[in-house]
Order: sequence, then C-alpha cells, then structure tokens
Amino acid sequence: MERLTKDNEMLINMSHLKLFLLPLVLIGLPRGIAPEPLSPKNSLDTFKDGNHRICSQKPVLFVSGKMEERGVCLWFRKRGTHVIGLFALPATDSGICIAGKITQNIINGVAIDEVSSEVGQGLPLDNTETAQTPLMYWDDTHFLEIGDSFLIDVAYDKKVQQYGGQIFYRKAVLNLNGFYKYTAGESLPPIACD
Repeated sequence: MERLTKDNEMLINMSHLKLFLLPLVLIGLPRGIAPEPLSPKNSLDTFKDGNHRICSQKPVLFVSGKMEERGVCLWFRKRGTHVIGLFALPATDSGICIAGKITQNIINGVAIDEVSSEVGQGLPLDNTETAQTPLMYWDDTHFLEIGDSFLIDVAYDKKVQQYGGQIFYRKAVLNLNGFYKYTAGESLPPIACD
C-alpha cells in the first residue's frame, strides 16, 4: 500500500510540472525564428534587408529566453541580393568572411580567411597567386567551398615567431539549405571583408 501512495504522490507532482511546462510549450520560439529549416520556399531571398543570423542546427531556447547557437553559423548583413557575413563555429576563433550574391539559399562570391604559420611551415613569403585550384571544402561541415586563392598582407610577428596574413579566395560557394533562422542577436556582422 505504501508503494501505491508513493506512485500517486509522484503523479501528483508531475501534474504540477505539466502545468508549469505547458505555457513554455505554447510560447514556442521567439518571434523571427523559423521553425522549419531554410528551403527553396523559405529562402534567404525572402529575408528583409538588415542583420541576420542563421545556423546549421535548431536553436535551443532556455527558460531565461536566452538562445544557444548550435552547429556552424553565419552572421550576415543583407542589402538586396548582396550579403557580407562571418561564417564560423560559435565561441571559437575559427571563422571566414564571405561577401557575395544570394540565389535562394546559396551565396556565390569571395572569401577572406586569416592564416598563420611558424617559420618554414608552408606559408609562402610573397604575395604571388597560387595556381587556379578546384573548389575544396573549407572545413568538415561541407557547407562552404572555396578556391582560386592567393595570400595578402603577409607579415612576420617576432613576438610569436609566426608569419601571418590573409588568404583571399576568388571563389566561394556557401550552401545554406537546411539552416535555421535565429534572432539577429547582439553580435554584429562584418561591414566588409578586410
């Protein structure tokens, strides 16, 4: 008989929990968040001009209202069909600036990436162009393809004993099909890739 009482007590406690959680379920995601991933019907073409943020995974919304970014994200500024943005993993130093034109959920344009190398570790010292290369994936997520690159702004930093600079990619294709719209957030996208 005691076990039945504990089970009933647990059910009663759970019913209170349901009453607490029900409003959270009804509230749903904040306004401006697409519940469905980007698709040809729900594409970047339809976004208004302004600052936006999209990520490859659905956002996690906490009771506090704070949203956690998931997957790889693009923070971007849209003007007409033109976009400038930072494509990166949240909370990492790994990112690449993209500038280009939108066609549905594909951005075709150029990209600039930061690069560094210890002395003698494969970073050319001059700014000569590399040979035209086929497109390759920027990282293992396979959303961004880049190619036709050359080094710019190469310099040696005595403090860290490394060469550093930027790689300019004349071809960048970013496929954002399946990404999710987030609120713009507090981080501003770049104004230019430089």
